[in-house]
Amino acid sequence: MKTRHLAPFLVITFAITWGLAALVLLFGDPLTERFGAIDPSVPFWKGVFHLAVYAPTIAGFAVVGYVRGSAGLTSFVRRLFRWRAGLGWVVAVLLGYAVIKGVARAVSNAVTGTDDPLFGYEPFWMVLPAFLLVLIDDPGPMEEFGWRGFALPLLQRRYSALRASLILGVIWGVWHVPSFYIASLSQSAMSLPLFLLNTVVLALLFTAVYNSTGGTVLLAFLFHAINNFELAPGTGIPPSNFLLLALLGAAVVAVALLHFGPERLGTRKETAVLAEEEDR
Repeated sequence: MKTRHLAPFLVITFAITWGLAALVLLFGDPLTERFGAIDPSVPFWKGVFHLAVYAPTIAGFAVVGYVRGSAGLTSFVRRLFRWRAGLGWVVAVLLGYAVIKGVARAVSNAVTGTDDPLFGYEPFWMVLPAFLLVLIDDPGPMEEFGWRGFALPLLQRRYSALRASLILGVIWGVWHVPSFYIASLSQSAMSLPLFLLNTVVLALLFTAVYNSTGGTVLLAFLFHAINNFELAPGTGIPPSNFLLLALLGAAVVAVALLHFGPERLGTRKETAVLAEEEDR
């Protein structure tokens, strides 16, 4: 795969997601009359929502299949499902970012004078089935097979890990913009500028994890799931919380930059899209 293949990947990704969003925004009335109010839990709307979110992964498979055929697709799947992350990184991703989210909410409560719960599941053990439900039902983590499985390694061939992450973070954030204009989606209640800032910081964190675990895409999948997992469901995400998440995440990124440097932002810069490229 070549860096020039990023262009068709992005065209397909945005065409699917923004095209579906345009249909919803332009033809919302006739669609809601036919299929009911826009609700991601309703089968029709759930299908539309999942297709829009799967766009980066669909694009990655489409470009690989067009350029390299069935052999390329087999190699791509092999690369996506290789696991090279140690237990320490799994704990760091699943628990470390959960701690960051908890601290952000605690500080946000103190700053705003609110009393949102830090942990909204009773009994405590209900957190596990709730998180498993996110893994099964939330389409968001599926994005990673496109963003980190295809786009990031190609960007890192041309740019430093830091610059590649910043570019991908901006693209990733802008890709979400239509969801801010569809009232039934969670982003519609969020601050767009703070969301974009947090997305760029997250992209840097994802790269640090990706480049430190031999390009383990499945760990990025889990990272995305824990990012989407709400420790205190039903309380919403206040702007102060988003800002604190970005600041705390940026502090972790700063430590990674000091330790690894901007060129790698991890143990080594991972640039393989296909398993055969990695095996060379």
